[in-house]
Amino acid sequence: GKVPDTPQSQPKKILPCTPINNSKPNGENSLNASIHALNDWADESEYLHPNSKGYVKPINDINDHEQPDRMDLLMTKLDAVSTQLDISESVITTQKIDIQTLQDENLHLKCNLQANVDKLNETLKVVDMMQHLMINAGQLHDSRHILVAMLEKPKDFMM
Repeated sequence: GKVPDTPQSQPKKILPCTPINNSKPNGENSLNASIHALNDWADESEYLHPNSKGYVKPINDINDHEQPDRMDLLMTKLDAVSTQLDISESVITTQKIDIQTLQDENLHLKCNLQANVDKLNETLKVVDMMQHLMINAGQLHDSRHILVAMLEKPKDFMM
């Protein structure tokens, strides 16, 4: 014999569902509409993570984790100010050293000036005595006598 035909169970067919596009107000359904992200999502993504042709990222965007936080920015600024203060303090110290050096040189020059005034006055006294001797000896006419004035020492000499 022949085996009678018995209906075999067929695998269940899964029918494709029509995609629903919730972004369209009129409920339009299309495959094209269902596979694309919402425009709002794309704009937000582009705003937060722009490409080379995209928007400029705002520096204070709190949702952007690529930007340094406020404490990092403040610490960077404090470091810059601290470095600037160190440089300024160094410049001031150098200027103080330069001023002290100039004051020391000035004191040295004043001391030398005092000594030189004394030496010049001694020389001028000798010149005046020589003129008087020459006049007395008849070697120099009285009208040719040169009056010699003594140099004054600086009055504002400070040690």
